[in-house]
Amino acid sequence: MKIQDMLVVSDLDGTLVPISGRISEENRSAIRRFREAGGTFTIATGRSPIMARKYAELLEIRSPVICDNGAVIYDFEKEECLWTQQLPEGFQQTLQKLANRYPGAGIGAAAYDGSAYILCYTPLLNPIAQHFQSRECSAEEISSDCCKAILMLPPKEMDSAAYEIMKAGYPDVDFVRSGQDCLEIMAKGISKGSSLERLTLLYGKNVQNTIGVGDHQNDLELIRNSGFGAAMGNALLLVKAEAQLILPDCEENCIAFLFEYLMEHHSSI
Repeated sequence: MKIQDMLVVSDLDGTLVPISGRISEENRSAIRRFREAGGTFTIATGRSPIMARKYAELLEIRSPVICDNGAVIYDFEKEECLWTQQLPEGFQQTLQKLANRYPGAGIGAAAYDGSAYILCYTPLLNPIAQHFQSRECSAEEISSDCCKAILMLPPKEMDSAAYEIMKAGYPDVDFVRSGQDCLEIMAKGISKGSSLERLTLLYGKNVQNTIGVGDHQNDLELIRNSGFGAAMGNALLLVKAEAQLILPDCEENCIAFLFEYLMEHHSSI
């Protein structure tokens, strides 16, 4: 495939963004060189547009990105939400059931515009409380405009809770782990992978020419649905099992390594 046809879609946290929160200059330079050679680069993140903005600006992404684990496609250049899938009618009752079952959990929901509603507060929800226009409220007061909800527990409690929740199943919503302490809730069928085709149409690309990159459960569908999948060295084993290429760890300039690989093995410039 020609580099001009490639669309690289990368996760942020744990993939491009290490624990320090600083994207390395090596990775940033590699992205610039890839663009200069004619390739296209964007991101697919569980973050909302408001929390992804600083990285979009740092990476000079002025085009559509996938946010909220696939529930939103946002264009930072136009400052416009191009597409969103809200949570289904009655999701508030699902959150209340979860709150009753897991009284120690932090539970909240958010819309792409930065509005957030906290049903059950714990310090684990501080990032939402700090970055969003958030308020504590009852389930009935949570807006129907929300596109994603979140349940947070300490990692030792989350493993068993997530297993129990996913096994039980809830109508009209899907659950996905996006971190050791975080379970995210979207409308049925929504994922980074399900929004990939919409994204490629906006870029005028073919899905077969996409390269999906990630590390956690919420990246599985992105990697599966891409023409070529790459996983971090620090990725979960089930994510690595779906990828065609295993990159170095997030801390080791993994994106720069990916572009070198693509230029050498998959580019016919």
